[in-house]
Amino acid sequence: QKAIIKIGMDFKAQVKTMDKVRMKPCNRTCADCGTVCPQWISIRFGVLVCLKCAGAHRGLTTRYTFVRSYVLDSLKPEMIRQFQTLNNAVMNAYYEKRLPEGAKPKSGASQKEIDIFIRNKYVRKLWVDEE
Repeated sequence: QKAIIKIGMDFKAQVKTMDKVRMKPCNRTCADCGTVCPQWISIRFGVLVCLKCAGAHRGLTTRYTFVRSYVLDSLKPEMIRQFQTLNNAVMNAYYEKRLPEGAKPKSGASQKEIDIFIRNKYVRKLWVDEE
């Protein structure tokens, strides 16, 4: 049997709440590659991502972010509130403001392509408009 620690919300309620967040049109695809039905969250960047992109986010180390599955991991209530407010569209509007047309990897891109894109997007902030 799995023991679930209650931190203000039981696990079933957490998954149900996060499913509602994911069903918003802007969250139905991965923030970084467009894969349908992301189930991972990059906490500090406030985005929902697919498994492949979650691996790339995890590779950035906890200095930059940490990744959780909202269907496998218990989340703190403040994390859930964060994702009820932020969404992929809001965060991509910031991180991809100056992203050239066609520069974003597509679903099915290689892991290396995904890794480079995510590092450029979140760590180097290549496409953020600083004005």
